[in-house]
This record gives sequence, structure tokens and C-alpha cells, in this order.
Amino acid sequence: MSSVLWLTFALATAPAPAAGPCDLLDLATASALVGQPVARGMADGPTVDEETGGSTNFCIYQAGPSMLIVSVTTYKSAAAAKAATTKESMSERMEGEGTTLSEEAGLGERAYWMVTKQGAQFAVLKGANVLSMALGGSSSKPPASNKTALRAATVAALAKM
Repeated sequence: MSSVLWLTFALATAPAPAAGPCDLLDLATASALVGQPVARGMADGPTVDEETGGSTNFCIYQAGPSMLIVSVTTYKSAAAAKAATTKESMSERMEGEGTTLSEEAGLGERAYWMVTKQGAQFAVLKGANVLSMALGGSSSKPPASNKTALRAATVAALAKM
């Protein structure tokens, strides 16, 4: 009997598992961003960056020619995440003609807004994690026109991390 009580107590006091990328957005938000209904997000990962040690898990929402990719990269420490999330490192990842990158105030500890011809993305540092929300594909609207909606989704996702 006491072992059952101990197990019940242990389960009740155990921390909740960390939210994965597919847990960070509801389907209505993902559908609105993609511009069409999505049935579910497809989880992928983890992939490990050997250079930085970051482990990334993804959730991919796709409808027609548009795609939303939500990713969370987890580092061994907040210091390692901060070192890997600099303007220079973001710029290197977004190389290409027509790429713009700017720092964004009011999101996490450090945030960047990036736009290419094919898509737009927020990358936000929060503790030992970096949340990325990338929207791309074929659309009649330019990628940067989704900034307000993508930022709102990023804020909502950060609250769940």
C-alpha cells in the first residue's frame, strides 16, 4: 500500500515534460499562418549541430505550397544558447541575396526577424532554448507581410515554453 502511495506522490510531483514544437501552436493559428487548413503538425528531430551542440526538434505544418516550421533548439546551458544566438550567427544561417535581418525588441532575451525572398522567420532566445518560427513557400503575399501574425504566434509559443 505504501508503495502505491509513494508512486502516486511521485507522479503528482514530477515536473511536466517540456513542450515539444508541435505543442506550441494550435492548429487554428498554424492554419491561419499557412493560409489554408492544416490537419496536424509533423514532428521531426532531434538533429544535433556538432559545432554548437544544439539539439533541434521541429514541427512542420504544410498546406499546399506554404509551410510553417516551428523549431526549438536546446543547448547545454543558457550561456551556450546565448553564444550561438548572435546577429552574426543568424546572418550566416540566412545567407543569400535579398536577405534582411534585424534585432527585435520585446521577445525573449534576444530576438531576430529575418526575411528572404522565399520566407520570413523569428528566432528568439529564451534560457537554454532558441525558438524559431519560419514561414515560407509560394504565396501571393510577400513573406514580410506576415510579420504581425508570426510575431503573435511566436509570443504565444514562448508562453508555453
